[in-house]
This record gives sequence, C-alpha cells and structure tokens, in this order.
Amino acid sequence: MCRNTTVCCGRLLALFFLWFSPCVLAQSTAEPSHNEVVIKNAIVMTVTHGNLKNASLLDYFLPTAVETPVWETDYTTTPSPHHPIGAKGVGESPNVGGVSAISNAVNDAFAHLGVTHMPMPHTPPKIWKVCQSLGIGT
Repeated sequence: MCRNTTVCCGRLLALFFLWFSPCVLAQSTAEPSHNEVVIKNAIVMTVTHGNLKNASLLDYFLPTAVETPVWETDYTTTPSPHHPIGAKGVGESPNVGGVSAISNAVNDAFAHLGVTHMPMPHTPPKIWKVCQSLGIGT
C-alpha cells in the first residue's frame, strides 16, 4: 500500500492538514476492508422492513496506529481562484482516494486468476472464501 499522499489544499492552516490527513487516511483503510452496513429483514404486518443490525458506532472497526502504516503526508498551497481567500476543501480527499485505491488493489491482486470484481468490504473471511473457491490455500 502506498504510504505517501500529497494534497493541494489552497490556503489553510498547514498544521491542521498535517494533523487531519493521517486520521482520514486511517479511516479510509477501514471502509473497504472491514465496515459494512448489515440489514436484517423483518416482517411487520406483512410489510418487509429493513432493520440495521449494526446501527451503532460500537459495531464498526475504528483503526488505530496498530492497523495503519506511518503516513508520510505533504501539501501544496496553490490558492483557489474561485474563493475569496483562496481556500480549497480537503476534508474528504484522502478518504475518497484511499477507499478506491485499497479496493482496486484487492481486485488487482486476484485479476490474474480471473476474478473481475470483489464487492466491498474486503473482509478477511470474504477474501478467504474467494481463495478457497479458486483452490488457493487448500
């Protein structure tokens, strides 16, 4: 996994970005590899309702320093011509890129075996089932 990220953040407090970016990058590793919305169907008066089985943050994986690499972050300050003070939004940029990068890496790892798509999240049990279906590790 790539540990380096650089974001063009316009004019903002550099210390804020340097603190915030590793936090968002750590969370971006959890989304494609662990977190999933689980819906349990319940029939109430002949109408099917979806009930969340993991409706609390206690049910989600929150990565710590143990599960994530040491991030090397950097930024550039190119002012935006579309904002009065030259600011740009950077809150979600590491998150969006990180999720797709990890998901694509998992899909690419199995592409030579004929697997064209593996839906997220890429949990260890799901990857193990794919490996077993391909005859890997048996």
